[in-house]
Amino acid sequence: MPAPILSPTTSILALTRGRFYSIQPALAPGSSPATSWSLISGGFPDGMTLNPVTGRISGTPSRESEGSVFVAMVTANNASGPSAPLKLVFGIEHARVEPDGSLEAFLDLSTSGIGFRGHDKTDDFGRAVVHVKRGDRFPLSVTFLKGTEVIDLAVTNLAIVLKEFEPESRILLNPSGHLEKQGIEDTARWITYVEFSDPAIATMLGNYEDDSDTAFPALAEVEVSYQVDRGPGLSPFPAVRTSATFVFMVHRDLVR
Repeated sequence: MPAPILSPTTSILALTRGRFYSIQPALAPGSSPATSWSLISGGFPDGMTLNPVTGRISGTPSRESEGSVFVAMVTANNASGPSAPLKLVFGIEHARVEPDGSLEAFLDLSTSGIGFRGHDKTDDFGRAVVHVKRGDRFPLSVTFLKGTEVIDLAVTNLAIVLKEFEPESRILLNPSGHLEKQGIEDTARWITYVEFSDPAIATMLGNYEDDSDTAFPALAEVEVSYQVDRGPGLSPFPAVRTSATFVFMVHRDLVR
């Protein structure tokens, strides 16, 4: 009886932290059966293990696995020896790839600070962080504040821009130009549509050609153009304000 044969011999898996998975490596059609399975090099994500009898890899990737890639080499064995190894690549994504339909931002005109309702994650520099994934398209609403007071701006343009690092040309994330106002006075907010799709971020995604990670941080800003009312008899004048930098953590497909 010959040694087992595995098919395929390479498998790339994008998993999400906090979800349970059960993965069974497959024998090729007509292969001899396996009596045991072995991990010969590398390792699995924290929280996942190999059953040495059945070969099933199961478990729930832990928080410690998040944002990392694990490579494991596994063989199926019988009395004639081991199979050629199966290379398994596990990429562990963030458990909360946001947004789930929409995003609400608050921009304080007195400080240029920006925050997002329901998203209190920040990076080492104190910048707000929002998780998104390639292909997302969602409405983003912006409410303007001075401290805690809502400011009903006469907005003429709202741009959401992305840049991989400073300095760099900016990528417009709301190229449709859609802009609508909802509410007045202390309920006023402005809504546009943000898109994380090719070709808008193709160049940026192209800079990550291996599977060393499943997500990367990209800097972003909200830029608002509006009219300032100078009072009776005076014409309004245009003004532009830009928010403080925040971070879109862009989740991407693993690329070989």
